[in-house]
Amino acid sequence: MEFVSEKELEAKAADGKDEPVDDRPLYFRLKEVRDKAQAEKDEQFALKNQFRGIDEDESEFLDKISQFND
Repeated sequence: MEFVSEKELEAKAADGKDEPVDDRPLYFRLKEVRDKAQAEKDEQFALKNQFRGIDEDESEFLDKISQFND
């Protein structure tokens, strides 16, 4: 435990840098967190994110297969 003087406490209170108070009920705060997590999960598995380009190794492999089939 660390000693804190009264002057330090007053200075901290005068700064007013305390975190804003969220007066919403816990249900709504938790729902917001849950909805945000679900939105991130949906974005991760969205169809547009399922496709990617072919890298160099894959390109070389496909070229070899193409030459082999010709």
